[in-house]
Amino acid sequence: MKAGKVSEAVLKRSVIKTVNKQEGVVSKAAVGSDAGLFAPKENTGVMAASCTTLSGAEEGLAAVAVKRACNSLAASGATTDAVTVQLMLPETAEETVLKDLMKEVVSACEESEVVLANGHTQVSAFVTEPVISVTAMGSPSAVMTLEENVYGSDLVMTKSAGIAGAALLAKYYRENLHERYTYTFIDKAAARDTEVSILPEIKVLQELGIRHMHDVAEGGVFGAVWELCERLNAGVELDLKKIPIYQETVEICEYFDVNPYQLKGDGALLFLTHDSTAAIKVLKEAGITAAVIGRMNDGNDRVLINEDETRFLEPNRVDEYEKARTFERK
Repeated sequence: MKAGKVSEAVLKRSVIKTVNKQEGVVSKAAVGSDAGLFAPKENTGVMAASCTTLSGAEEGLAAVAVKRACNSLAASGATTDAVTVQLMLPETAEETVLKDLMKEVVSACEESEVVLANGHTQVSAFVTEPVISVTAMGSPSAVMTLEENVYGSDLVMTKSAGIAGAALLAKYYRENLHERYTYTFIDKAAARDTEVSILPEIKVLQELGIRHMHDVAEGGVFGAVWELCERLNAGVELDLKKIPIYQETVEICEYFDVNPYQLKGDGALLFLTHDSTAAIKVLKEAGITAAVIGRMNDGNDRVLINEDETRFLEPNRVDEYEKARTFERK
């Protein structure tokens, strides 16, 4: 199998089909469902959990992993109470690597206002770079009315495409990028890692009563739109020119010859609303940018419009970040 997320076909065949045979799961596993609800035995309450795993030696990757797990839980209507972290390190790693990873984890937990409840650290001869796994745990904070009619609603995206991917690449390949761009330009992209958390905008949207949300992460905007449509069994007309994107992200993606709309997009959030003007206005008042990028429909087609050209979106196959990371091995 290729590096990155497994294909949708493999996910459905070998993961979701198996997982959904379990008892006690309140919300079934599905494409586009990044958090699960379950009822503990001998307890009438419902708990929520979300997990993510990232691998690499890039500065900031551990922080992205923590924030992604918290983002997914929040976008699914839950509040994160605590996270657990598992680190697998190669034999070549020095202790300073572990210290730096833990500093990132603790800082991300503090920023997300969650407790680091537990963890496990291990060195293995079978890995060649650090592997960071994070599980976020909490409880539902909003009623997810996923049965409501989403057809005809606007598809809105906050912030920008490819935030996390561009920030990580800017840090890791700073000197390579300096062949073409100034340090000021590169560092501006790297500093966008402060935008990876989407908890503030989710809080605003929940207060507005908006429930249909999906965090952008692996596979970028295109991957997130596909997953949202798959989860809701809906179609969409997506306008490429309306997707917000920072100029630094565009330039960095051109350098690595990758698609910014399929690049790690942590920091952006998709949501559906029939009153996008009001939602965008309230977000703006909270200091969060947002834009309508498409409209949902009751068909099965997920159409991407680029001026006079149209094409169909496809299930996410590989995050462009994985392609960019082969740069040093060319």
